[in-house]
Amino acid sequence: MKLAKTGFLVATAFVVSCMTAVTQAADCAHGNALDCYNQAQIRLQAAEDALVAARTDIQSLQDKISTLQRESSQVGDIVSSMLADNEFQTQRVSTEWVLADGRSVVGSLYAKVTGNTNIPDLRGVFLRGKNNLMPDESAGRNPAGDLPLGQYQPDALAAHQHDFKYGFKQDDAAILDRIQGGSNTPYTVGSDSGEKTEIQPNASEETRPRNVTVNYFIKIN
Repeated sequence: MKLAKTGFLVATAFVVSCMTAVTQAADCAHGNALDCYNQAQIRLQAAEDALVAARTDIQSLQDKISTLQRESSQVGDIVSSMLADNEFQTQRVSTEWVLADGRSVVGSLYAKVTGNTNIPDLRGVFLRGKNNLMPDESAGRNPAGDLPLGQYQPDALAAHQHDFKYGFKQDDAAILDRIQGGSNTPYTVGSDSGEKTEIQPNASEETRPRNVTVNYFIKIN
């Protein structure tokens, strides 16, 4: 917005200078035509010089902005965004940031620094902090160990057990069928003494926490 405003002001100043020069030339048309023409040329040249200087200032400002953008992030940085890939690229330098989709980035600074020719594929997955030699797995660290950066882990369910009382009843076969996965409806198991445990299914194709979908982008240059 600031660059657009600056460009508009520069263009306006140039047009005004040109119009002023033409107007002054017309005003003195009845006088010394050569003097009027020379004055107009001088003013026109001054306006052109001012325009060149303004363009130089704008380019310098653009260079500074680009430098600040590069310094604010480093190769390998990952950002999440609510923008689609094409929308994101209009806000960044497209040769620096790409969608983290596992693509090859041979020849990029990322490949040179990390030795990896492909970026990680972060589509549809969560990010997890590296253990970095942290031995205390009981504190929720990754029990798989100190995995390499960018290493993919498939989904898993921790080993566990469920304790429940099971009694012999006339509908024993139906209850057993449901326990073995024969039905996806709520059911009750219990002993003849009347102790019961109700199980309500919340079936899905995966086990997941609450989440919001975003795009991940990674800086490669």
